[in-house]
Amino acid sequence: MHSELPSSIAPKPHCPELPIPTPPKRKQPSSEESNKSEEEVNVEDPHYKLSSAAGEKNLYYPNKRDLNDLIRDLGLTKSNAELLTSRLKELELLDESVQVAS
Repeated sequence: MHSELPSSIAPKPHCPELPIPTPPKRKQPSSEESNKSEEEVNVEDPHYKLSSAAGEKNLYYPNKRDLNDLIRDLGLTKSNAELLTSRLKELELLDESVQVAS
C-alpha cells in the first residue's frame, strides 16, 4: 500500500483467491408491483398508503395566535420572529389571516 494516497481507502489487490466484489443484483418487480405508481413502490413502510384526499382534509395552517405562542415558546427576538413569519408565509404554511410585519 502507498502511504501518500489522498483517499481514505487504499486499493485492495485482487487475484483468483480474492476476486473483485460485485454489487448485489436488484430484485425485479413483480407484475403487480410494476402496475403501481412510483410513490407506492418507493415507500419504505409496507403498511403506508398515500391518500391525497385524506391528507388534504387534515392539513392545518397556524393562525396568528398559534404563531405568537410558538414565537414565545422558542424565545425568538422580534427580528427572528419576523423572519420566521415571513418564511412560513412564503412557503404558504400559515393561515391566510396572518400578516407579515414590515
